[in-house]
Amino acid sequence: MTAVIETETSIWKEAATINMPTESGKLMLELGYRDADGIFITLEFSLIDLGPIVVPMPQDQDWFAVKEMPGLHQRMYELASKNLSIGGSETFQDLRG
Repeated sequence: MTAVIETETSIWKEAATINMPTESGKLMLELGYRDADGIFITLEFSLIDLGPIVVPMPQDQDWFAVKEMPGLHQRMYELASKNLSIGGSETFQDLRG
């Protein structure tokens, strides 16, 4: 796969940033300019191998073991409906249990 990214800059800039277009980490970097006819003139080029992108795995692999505390909405719902029989999923749970 080939991707070309052209970044305009000026002689007064000291740095330019581009997003990496490749996961392999292999780049061919060309420094140059366009002449009056729009033809690109290469001043220097370099082949760069940064190595493949490594995506770190999350530290906690067991996502389902985490017991979350009920949120504010859930706590308010439980307080408001503690003494009410309002039907819905609560009734279904009572019938199964």
